[in-house]
Amino acid sequence: MLTGKKAVIFDMDGSLVDSMWIWPEVDRIYMDKYHLTAPDTFHRDIEGMSYVETAQYFVDTFTTLNQTVEDVMQEWRDMTVELYATKVFPKAGAVEFLDLMKQNGIRLGIATSNDREIAEAALNGRGLTKYFDSVRTSSEVAAGKPAPDVYLKVADDMNVDPKNCLVFEDVINGILAGKNAGMEVCAVADDFTKADEAEKKAAADYFIRDFFDVLKTLTKGAELKNMNHDFLPVCREDMEKRGWKSVDFAYIIGDGYVDHPSFGHAIISRLLESRGYRVGIISQPDWKDPESICIYGEPRLGFLVSAGNMDSMVNHYSVSKNEEEQMLIPQAERWENARTMPVLCMEI
Repeated sequence: MLTGKKAVIFDMDGSLVDSMWIWPEVDRIYMDKYHLTAPDTFHRDIEGMSYVETAQYFVDTFTTLNQTVEDVMQEWRDMTVELYATKVFPKAGAVEFLDLMKQNGIRLGIATSNDREIAEAALNGRGLTKYFDSVRTSSEVAAGKPAPDVYLKVADDMNVDPKNCLVFEDVINGILAGKNAGMEVCAVADDFTKADEAEKKAAADYFIRDFFDVLKTLTKGAELKNMNHDFLPVCREDMEKRGWKSVDFAYIIGDGYVDHPSFGHAIISRLLESRGYRVGIISQPDWKDPESICIYGEPRLGFLVSAGNMDSMVNHYSVSKNEEEQMLIPQAERWENARTMPVLCMEI
């Protein structure tokens, strides 16, 4: 799939991020507000259209709608920007795939039919902006999908020949746009286009359920090479080095931070990271000092708390405890009574 490829270009909605669920509800609310009835061909009519083209379609199709194209677009922005910033997440395996591509020098771009403000809200909200060398919308070129314009524009931005680009798309007109640009296309499964799956498979060069499918193909069951193995932040300095102003979750743990799947906090934190959340670790804070759990400031979504790999009572009072075991709890003296741990959890 990636042999000879120098760049990967993603459609955004339904391909890179799971966001298609937003638009049927937006359409329903908007049409109810203005007493509009969608034609039977509505979804296929607008598939692949740019944001501007879709707004123009509404103005042309719904003759009772007393609004300009800009009025329509702005109302949609008002309805969706916050949702994209806070409720839209990367597809399964997408972050791991982006990491692998960056580590191997593959250039990355986005060619979306969505509005730029909305696209940037989604990318910034999940910390994805840093991965991309070019982000373009169909409104910035002559014609939307299935015309190849937006894909060709992104390839030109990255100075990569179209034949050396791989496209990920979730809708038929998007797949056709990639093919019309002279690029290989991988279709991505999405619940919103499940009825079109057979047609998508026939039109594309490849098909995946999620990006873990690609990773399995690339690694053939072996561990990924050149992946970013940086530890998660354990202090404010680590957070700021990643370019974050805050974390989504501050994860307080009773163990020392061990980034290994034998530790529950490692599994939970890395799973959250793979879904686009920003997680900061607070290992064995001083329960007497409230500031020890405030090192990242106020987390955007909340605190997570786990007592540790071993039950705190057993860990504190085990008759078999020895010096070697103490290495996992270097600040054990802070826990004057192990029964304070559940109290700390409840207070947080």
